[in-house]
Amino acid sequence: MESCPSDFSIFYHWQEGSLPPPDHYEYDIQAGPEAVVHLSYQPDYSGPGTPTWETSLPLAPGALEAIYAAAHACRAFRKKWRQRNPAWVGGELYGFTLTLNGQRVEIPANLEEKDAGQIQPLIQAVRALIPPAIWQEMQTRREAYQQEKS
Repeated sequence: MESCPSDFSIFYHWQEGSLPPPDHYEYDIQAGPEAVVHLSYQPDYSGPGTPTWETSLPLAPGALEAIYAAAHACRAFRKKWRQRNPAWVGGELYGFTLTLNGQRVEIPANLEEKDAGQIQPLIQAVRALIPPAIWQEMQTRREAYQQEKS
């Protein structure tokens, strides 16, 4: 495997399935050569009055290289992905944008089961960039938001 390109970056978007407000939530995780991981979390559908909670943390040494290795191992840099047809309606959605060597590679939402299974190690590696204490803080804030909106 080649070494991690100097411009390698990853953008991961995840969103809960179609649920009535305020049970829906979504988040983005971004990491790149600046050695920072950024989490942007919305506790509800986008719109007026919906907050966005953000945090940025330094990446641990070797973390971006580990993400690159996970992406390489699951063949994430290919250009073609098999998507469900018709698209899956109502369930959680996620997708990636990977940048390397000046090129963008998209991993779309609604992948067929086999392709979706192949990228699970990458999903787990990217989510693990955010420490458990931050995920717990977001969950606690989301629960308070839900109570306020209910």
